[in-house]
Amino acid sequence: LCAPARLVRPTNCEKRQQNVRLLCQNGARCAFFLDKWRRKVYSILKERIGVFMRTIEEELIRLFQSGERPSAPMRLGLELEHFALSAVNGRRLYYDDGVRAVLEDVAWQFETCTRFLDGGVSGLFGKDFSLTLEPSAQLEVSIRPVSSVEEIRQLYDRFASMLAQPLQKRGVRLVTFGVSPASLASECVLIDKMRYVMMDRYFRSLGKAPVFMMRQTASTQVSIDYQNEQDFVDKLRLASALSPLIYLMTENAPVVEGAPVRGHCPRIWAWRRVEDARTGTLPCVFDDDFGYKRLAQFYAALPPIFSASPDGHEIYTGSRPAAEVFDPAAPADARHLLSMAFFDVRVKPFIEIRMADSMPVDLACAYAALIKGIFGDEANVRNWLDRLGCQSAQAVEDVKTDVMENGWNASLYGKDMGETADALFASAARFLPPEEQALLLPLQRRVQARLRLFEPCEEGSHEEV
Repeated sequence: LCAPARLVRPTNCEKRQQNVRLLCQNGARCAFFLDKWRRKVYSILKERIGVFMRTIEEELIRLFQSGERPSAPMRLGLELEHFALSAVNGRRLYYDDGVRAVLEDVAWQFETCTRFLDGGVSGLFGKDFSLTLEPSAQLEVSIRPVSSVEEIRQLYDRFASMLAQPLQKRGVRLVTFGVSPASLASECVLIDKMRYVMMDRYFRSLGKAPVFMMRQTASTQVSIDYQNEQDFVDKLRLASALSPLIYLMTENAPVVEGAPVRGHCPRIWAWRRVEDARTGTLPCVFDDDFGYKRLAQFYAALPPIFSASPDGHEIYTGSRPAAEVFDPAAPADARHLLSMAFFDVRVKPFIEIRMADSMPVDLACAYAALIKGIFGDEANVRNWLDRLGCQSAQAVEDVKTDVMENGWNASLYGKDMGETADALFASAARFLPPEEQALLLPLQRRVQARLRLFEPCEEGSHEEV
């Protein structure tokens, strides 16, 4: 007689992932009917009682305008992503095998805690900084906008001290690299967050391969203010033009998929495998008519991938453009749409500069000081725009390709890459207060030596939290 088949019970992680897939499928089935219902309600309100509601373009313009800070000192926000590794054997850790326990241990120190359906911590939020999860349990600390780079360092040190004991207790260490040094993309586990499940599904539907980008990369992001629409345009253009140089100056990925890195800046390659329409250089940023209205029109044609239903659940919308998905737009619709674009320079009610690899905090502060020195003065921004002479998004992408192949031997719009980098640091120092000029040195020394951030330098070894 044959032995009875052994019953294999799914793990808790597998159960959660199955539930997420079912929710995603059910949401897709009802999306059409929900959208039809929303459109009908809106048409009745507009026709019979004259209710006025803004279109998604109007809401976006209003959101851009709300970010203006005329005559106010420019603030900087910092977001720094970390990989969790085992302190015992150095292997990559994910949500269920270390990250969740650390978040639970530290949750009581934050004002607000959000959780997944199974009760696990999904985000921690405080007055000065927050701690959230990226697609494959990369830990991101977000520091509130401040005017001083030194204050950014102080707030990060507070974050590090809060996590020190939980990390030691759980045998976890956090490291900062542009690409995970201790995992393969095929082995990485996505967290059970509907946003990431739907993103993964959408990019795969285009025949793209988001696996590496979502699971294996980490970055340093600096956000800056703008004073008015012209300042908004100038800063977006300059940050975009500088993106190849920033990628190169902050290159910090010694290992890619278990092997020594080949070429330069693998995160450029990773983003190019996602979707051209929402990654890389913003296509319209150098157009003559670029401004709030032009940018709003661009985003209205971009698929938001998913939208929120009246009861708060996400509904997969696939390739449908935002102008079709969002009828009378609510502020959350506009903010969500902006968050689903992943350009090197992203727009919210502030400007987010996203090119830099994740790096140790001393280098992250040096990078933030560089951004402050270059972008903190309107005349200096215009001077660098004229000096670089970049005229198109395609020109930026061409230089990024050159950087991937040739590193510091690449040409920056016909100019020497290294000389331009040295001039950039000198320019930044002139516009920084004396106490912040010294903060540039850790990054400046590496750039002057044309070293990648992971290569040995006199400052010492790679830093950990």
